[in-house]
Amino acid sequence: MKKVLICLFFCSSLLSQDLILVKEKINKILPEGVSVKEITYSQERDIFIVDIGDIQPIYVLPNTEYIILGDIFSLKGDRPESETEKDKGRLRLKILADLDQDSFIKFKSNNEKSVLTVFTDVECTYCRKFHSEIDEYLKNGVSINYLAFPRTGIDSSSYEKMVAAWCSNEKKESITNLKNDIDIELNSCENPVETHFEIGRRIGVTGTPAIITQTGLLLPGYIPANELIGIIK
Repeated sequence: MKKVLICLFFCSSLLSQDLILVKEKINKILPEGVSVKEITYSQERDIFIVDIGDIQPIYVLPNTEYIILGDIFSLKGDRPESETEKDKGRLRLKILADLDQDSFIKFKSNNEKSVLTVFTDVECTYCRKFHSEIDEYLKNGVSINYLAFPRTGIDSSSYEKMVAAWCSNEKKESITNLKNDIDIELNSCENPVETHFEIGRRIGVTGTPAIITQTGLLLPGYIPANELIGIIK
C-alpha cells in the first residue's frame, strides 16, 4: 500500500511537470495572440491533448518531442473510429456550456429525453424545413435549443431578422413566424446573435442547420426528423 501511495505521488508530480513542459513548448510555436488554454492527459491513449481555443486539438506524444496535427483513429473495434471526433465533441460541449443558456430560443419537450442544439438561419430553406417538423421532435421527447447563425454574416437581412426574434417578448412565436415567411417588427436590443455566430464558426459550423447532439457530435445539414430521432436514440 505504501509503495502504491509513493508511486501515485511521484507519478502525479511527474505528470504535472510534463504538463508544464508541454505548455511551454506549444506556446513557443503558436502564432502571436494564440496560447494554450488547457492540456489534458489521456491515460487510455497515452497522449497529451492540447486545447488552443480552436476546435482542432493538438496532440503531443508522451516524450513531449513530437506533435500530431490531424485525426487519431482507434483500431480497437471492427473498423477505425475517430478519437479526434470525440475530442472535438467534448470541446464543443465545453464551449457551448460556457454560453448563457438563457440566450437560446428553447422549444422544450414535455417528456424530454434528449436535447439538440441547432444553429439556425431564418432565411435558410432547410432550416425552415427542420422547423416544420419541430412538433415531431417534441412529441418524441427531443427538445430543440436554437442558436443564431446568419450565414451571410452580421451585415445581412437574416441577421436583422434574428436580432428582432431574439429581442422579442415572444421569441418562439417570432422565430416561427420568420421561418414561415411572416414579417415581424424589426426591433433591436442587446442580443446574443453575433456571439452565437462567432461561437458557431469557432466550433466548426459552416452552414445551417448545424445540429449538435448531447455527445457533441456535429451533424451538418438537414436530416428528416424520423431519421435524426433514430440517430440520437
